[in-house]
Amino acid sequence: MRAIERTAILVADICKRRNIPIENIRQHNSWSGKNCPQNIRAGRPITWATFLDLVREKIGEPTPIQGVNVSIGGVSLQVPAKNIDGRWILELPDGPEGQPQPNILLRVVLESLGLNVSWDEVTSTISTTRK
Repeated sequence: MRAIERTAILVADICKRRNIPIENIRQHNSWSGKNCPQNIRAGRPITWATFLDLVREKIGEPTPIQGVNVSIGGVSLQVPAKNIDGRWILELPDGPEGQPQPNILLRVVLESLGLNVSWDEVTSTISTTRK
């Protein structure tokens, strides 16, 4: 984890000095096609989105409201969700009388709508196609 922390500091420094927006930060995989950074691409010990949040923190930018981009039929939208152990959980409001609602996996909801679901590491987007 120390290497990731130091890398986030380096990336933040480069972004500040060169005036590079965080949205332009890319993985080595984007240019080489290699599975790099291998561990972060696999969500070990953190995901790419979490790494970018760490860079934001080092730059001093606020972390955006957590959610995930979902592409359905070519239309992209951001869905409020939490990433827990690499799984996107829908954030539901409390029910009647303040009763907490159960966690619902976003993948289960999308698949129940008859959609195939895939994850795009580079754009941090859940992509869907009809089954």
